[in-house]
Amino acid sequence: MIATLSVKGQITMPKPIRDKCGLKVGDKLNFLLRDDGVLELVPIKQPASRLKGMLAPPKKPVSVEEMNAVIAGGACSHDRN
Repeated sequence: MIATLSVKGQITMPKPIRDKCGLKVGDKLNFLLRDDGVLELVPIKQPASRLKGMLAPPKKPVSVEEMNAVIAGGACSHDRN
Protein backbone atom coordinates (compact mmCIF):
# COMPACT_ATOMS: atom_id res chain seq x y z
CA MET A 1 0.00 0.00 0.00
CA ILE A 2 1.21 3.46 -0.78
CA ALA A 3 0.75 6.69 1.18
CA THR A 4 1.81 10.20 0.09
CA LEU A 5 3.74 12.64 2.26
CA SER A 6 1.99 16.03 2.49
CA VAL A 7 3.63 19.47 2.38
CA LYS A 8 3.35 19.51 6.21
CA GLY A 9 5.21 16.18 6.50
CA GLN A 10 2.05 14.21 7.30
CA ILE A 11 0.85 10.91 5.89
CA THR A 12 -2.49 9.18 6.02
CA MET A 13 -2.12 5.56 7.02
CA PRO A 14 -4.24 3.35 4.75
CA LYS A 15 -7.47 2.18 6.40
CA PRO A 16 -6.74 -1.56 5.99
CA ILE A 17 -3.49 -1.08 7.95
CA ARG A 18 -5.26 0.94 10.69
CA ASP A 19 -7.97 -1.71 10.93
CA LYS A 20 -5.53 -4.66 11.01
CA CYS A 21 -3.47 -2.95 13.76
CA GLY A 22 -6.55 -1.85 15.69
CA LEU A 23 -5.43 1.78 15.55
CA LYS A 24 -7.81 4.54 16.52
CA VAL A 25 -7.66 8.34 16.49
CA GLY A 26 -5.21 9.54 19.14
CA ASP A 27 -3.14 6.33 19.28
CA LYS A 28 0.60 6.93 19.34
CA LEU A 29 3.20 5.35 17.08
CA ASN A 30 6.93 5.00 17.60
CA PHE A 31 9.07 5.54 14.48
CA LEU A 32 12.12 3.25 14.44
CA LEU A 33 14.77 3.68 11.75
CA ARG A 34 16.77 0.47 11.46
CA ASP A 35 20.43 0.37 10.44
CA ASP A 36 19.40 -1.14 7.09
CA GLY A 37 17.27 1.95 6.32
CA VAL A 38 13.92 0.27 6.94
CA LEU A 39 11.43 2.43 8.83
CA GLU A 40 9.21 0.64 11.35
CA LEU A 41 6.06 2.10 12.91
CA VAL A 42 5.26 0.50 16.24
CA PRO A 43 2.02 1.30 18.11
CA ILE A 44 2.85 2.24 21.70
CA LYS A 45 -0.72 2.17 22.92
CA GLN A 46 -3.00 -0.77 22.42
CA PRO A 47 -6.46 -1.24 23.88
CA ALA A 48 -6.61 -3.54 26.88
CA SER A 49 -9.16 -5.63 24.98
CA ARG A 50 -6.31 -6.95 22.80
CA LEU A 51 -4.91 -8.70 25.88
CA LYS A 52 -8.02 -10.88 26.19
CA GLY A 53 -7.23 -14.53 25.76
CA MET A 54 -3.44 -14.21 26.15
CA LEU A 55 -3.48 -16.08 29.46
CA ALA A 56 -5.11 -19.38 30.21
CA PRO A 57 -8.01 -19.19 32.64
CA PRO A 58 -7.22 -20.23 36.22
CA LYS A 59 -7.66 -23.93 37.00
CA LYS A 60 -9.79 -23.06 39.99
CA PRO A 61 -11.52 -19.84 40.97
CA VAL A 62 -9.62 -17.54 43.33
CA SER A 63 -11.56 -15.73 46.06
CA VAL A 64 -11.21 -12.04 46.80
CA GLU A 65 -9.80 -12.98 50.21
CA GLU A 66 -7.07 -15.10 48.58
CA MET A 67 -6.21 -12.26 46.19
CA ASN A 68 -6.03 -9.76 49.07
CA ALA A 69 -3.78 -12.08 51.09
CA VAL A 70 -1.33 -12.41 48.18
CA ILE A 71 -1.35 -8.66 47.56
CA ALA A 72 -0.79 -7.91 51.25
CA GLY A 73 2.06 -10.42 51.43
CA GLY A 74 3.76 -8.91 48.40
CA ALA A 75 3.34 -5.36 49.65
CA CYS A 76 4.90 -6.22 53.01
CA SER A 77 7.97 -7.84 51.45
CA HIS A 78 8.60 -4.75 49.29
CA ASP A 79 8.30 -2.40 52.28
CA ARG A 80 11.13 -4.14 54.09
CA ASN A 81 13.75 -3.54 51.37
